[in-house]
Amino acid sequence: MLRLLLLLPLLFGCGYHFVGKGELPGKVSSLAIVPFENHTQEPRLGDFFTAALREEFISRGPRVVPQAEAEALLEGEVVGLSLRSLAYDESAKARQYRATVEVAVRLVRRGDGRVLWEAKELKGSREFLVSGEVMMDEGAKEEALRRVAADLAEEIYFRLTEGF
Repeated sequence: MLRLLLLLPLLFGCGYHFVGKGELPGKVSSLAIVPFENHTQEPRLGDFFTAALREEFISRGPRVVPQAEAEALLEGEVVGLSLRSLAYDESAKARQYRATVEVAVRLVRRGDGRVLWEAKELKGSREFLVSGEVMMDEGAKEEALRRVAADLAEEIYFRLTEGF
């Protein structure tokens, strides 16, 4: 019995807790994720963010529904993309890049159009290697952009649900 009592503080006394409660501002219980607008020259970048946000919200809640059934709409846009070379080989060809993406997101009540939450200038970046082979390099860049989208989707989720 004494051992059990000594273990209780270890089990329940740690400071670990989940960030965000999965609750949206304005007591919204369902949302639709509107396809992201893409203001860059990178094809499908808006699609990467839309898919990443859907996956994030479906896996954690609240309920993701079609637009016609949603209490609120999560709208976003890819504002910018920059690719910066980081490392070069002996012939001065770039071999490593950093992709940085900037997005803006807002949660809008569907009934009255009221903005319930907004985040501008959210940025995320990932580095990727290139070999000089076009198809492989495009694949590496796409994978980096998908990872940026997943990282920012998680950040958006926690920012949106934190404190509500």
